[in-house]
Amino acid sequence: MTDCPELHLLDPRLVHWIRNQRWNGLRDIQKEAVRPILEGGTDVIVSASTAAGKTEAAFLPALTRLASQPAEGCGIVCLSPLKALINDQARRLQDLCGPLGIAVTPWHGDVPWKQKQDFWAKPSGVLLITPESLETFLMRHNGWCHEAFAHLVCIVVDEFHAFVGGERGWQLASLLRRTDAMLHRKVPRIALSATLPSLEESAEMLRPNRQGYPCRLLEDGRARTSPVIQVRGYHFRFFKENGRLCTTHDRLVKDLFTYLEGGNHLVFANSRTRTERLARDLAKLCQEAGLENEFFPHHGSLSRDLRRRLELRLQDPGKPTTAVCTMTLELGIDIGNVDSIAQVAAPSSVSSLRQRLGRAGRRGGQPTLRLFIMENGQAKKDTLWDRLRLDLFQSLAMLRLLERKWCEPLGDRRAHYSTLVQQILSLLAQYGAARPSQLHYLLCQTGPFPVAGQDFIELLKGLARLELLHSGADHALVLTDRGLALTQDAGFTVAFRTPEDYALETGDQVIGRLPMTDPLEPGQRILFAGKSWKVAEVDDRRRSILLEPAEDGAPPKFAGQSAEVHDQVRQEMFKLYCSRVNPRYCDAGASSLFREGQEAFWEFDLEHRSIVRSEGRSFILPWLGDKTVRTISALLRLEGFEADDYNGIIDVKDATPSQLHKAMRAVVSRPRPDDGRLVGALPEPLFEKYDHLVADRLRNSDTALHFYDMDDAWAWMQAHAGRTTA
Repeated sequence: MTDCPELHLLDPRLVHWIRNQRWNGLRDIQKEAVRPILEGGTDVIVSASTAAGKTEAAFLPALTRLASQPAEGCGIVCLSPLKALINDQARRLQDLCGPLGIAVTPWHGDVPWKQKQDFWAKPSGVLLITPESLETFLMRHNGWCHEAFAHLVCIVVDEFHAFVGGERGWQLASLLRRTDAMLHRKVPRIALSATLPSLEESAEMLRPNRQGYPCRLLEDGRARTSPVIQVRGYHFRFFKENGRLCTTHDRLVKDLFTYLEGGNHLVFANSRTRTERLARDLAKLCQEAGLENEFFPHHGSLSRDLRRRLELRLQDPGKPTTAVCTMTLELGIDIGNVDSIAQVAAPSSVSSLRQRLGRAGRRGGQPTLRLFIMENGQAKKDTLWDRLRLDLFQSLAMLRLLERKWCEPLGDRRAHYSTLVQQILSLLAQYGAARPSQLHYLLCQTGPFPVAGQDFIELLKGLARLELLHSGADHALVLTDRGLALTQDAGFTVAFRTPEDYALETGDQVIGRLPMTDPLEPGQRILFAGKSWKVAEVDDRRRSILLEPAEDGAPPKFAGQSAEVHDQVRQEMFKLYCSRVNPRYCDAGASSLFREGQEAFWEFDLEHRSIVRSEGRSFILPWLGDKTVRTISALLRLEGFEADDYNGIIDVKDATPSQLHKAMRAVVSRPRPDDGRLVGALPEPLFEKYDHLVADRLRNSDTALHFYDMDDAWAWMQAHAGRTTA
């Protein structure tokens, strides 16, 4: 084994463990992590691809430090986004910690109570836990936490990128700040991730309001083997084969089977419905070929036992296995050596595509990524969405951005009032009482929430009016009985709400259910069960959406739970349409689709026009991200137009381009609509979990920033309002 100076800084028992693993030595990123983590006094971010040794980079020096200064209580807390990841890390760390005699305790709902009792009676070693469980510890057992965590060496955040951006990210940042406050010192934080667009931005997310505390940014500099990438394109159609009516889907499934049979692969299908259908069809081909089935579904609705059995099978080199999955296998669960990644349908984000590609070619192999993109129709009578081949161009744009090592920025800087309310109530439950200035200092001035003092006071007054808290002695705030009951609810520590299904109704018939994850307002149109519909009413009380038949104008499909597309992706798509060169990676089918998309682009002169007329309707193509396009669409609806947006295109019925230009000039000539008017039509489930406890003005402002980008939409409308249509 190659010797290195950093190796001698580690505990000899860990060095012996490393030698038993037959490693050639420490990897560069592991060497870089040893000294800053051993010395303490700094945060560390370790950014490296899957299977690059991030876990060992953090824990080899952290465990060395813990072993050198044994103390009463827990030495390392590792925060993880999923129970499955906790279980996976526990297995790996027990092997690593065994020679040191350091205990490893996973903590979640499926862990045996006896194991939890042992840790509760004598906390020690490494604790693997979710933010929600840590919140419960701090809120209900403050005295125990003060003693159990008094000698923490560090806090590790696994799969850091999975937290940032949403409610859990702000909850996590607040919990880390509260832990520092409880212990009256800054505990070093170590973040591990394979997908971070900006290490400097990540450092701010890891410790908001850093106040001079240092952070070491470590990025794996190894030149990874260039991936093999292929994009396969399919025109959806019906055809006869061996006397049987088939569709292009059947051909796509056969191609998947041809490429993947006999190996270990992941197929990302973007939706649970597509996941189940592909797994079923691939298993059927195994049966027809007289083979043992090697294709299995993996998604969040399946039982933990079924998912775990598939994960173990993937680790068995003697059993060829392909998991057809949603994003459940995107994170770093150990699944052994994966030969390739297949992506069916356009990826949801560059960040997600990068994470998925990182799961292929592990342990020295060459990563392989195949994208299978199916587009509808071929004739000129098809919709503009179909003719532009948007899924193909989005996929190619993301591949180009991936090559340039770009991915979506982390998070945002809105107030996140819903999570702030939860943290206020949790802190009052933890300490019994606190002055407003103390809460603001801990959560906003030195914590993650960018809320000014005046707005914070308005938020507290709103909570008082709802009888959740009141002023006690010395003007300190305390929880009322109602507030205390809320914090004692079993689901209180979960800062986010899960999507609620709404019944889709027409007349007295329920034709299906839809998760309420995207803004959906009366007047918008969707395609469901093969027919076009207009939303007539959204009934939050009954959790139903009343539909009316629509003769035309429906987008080709309803987007559902896909991630929002960023401005940069749409602008890269525009460059591809304008280019005259067929991009790399494309097979004959994808090349044909690419040419068809460009032909439609040039036919409508979209290089020079943003509003075009087709099929009796007007289409607006801003080539901007979903938030901005959604805002333009909402502003037009406020003007009385029947406007709907899908895949970056706004469809406006019964309006000419000249009428739209006139309307945009009118919009930008007036003051911007207030936030309440903009978000007033949004269904209740789109609001965050504790938004109903937030004062109206603050909630409307935060929700508007969440779903809309008024600045970019306003700028686009100002730039295009005066243009004439050729």
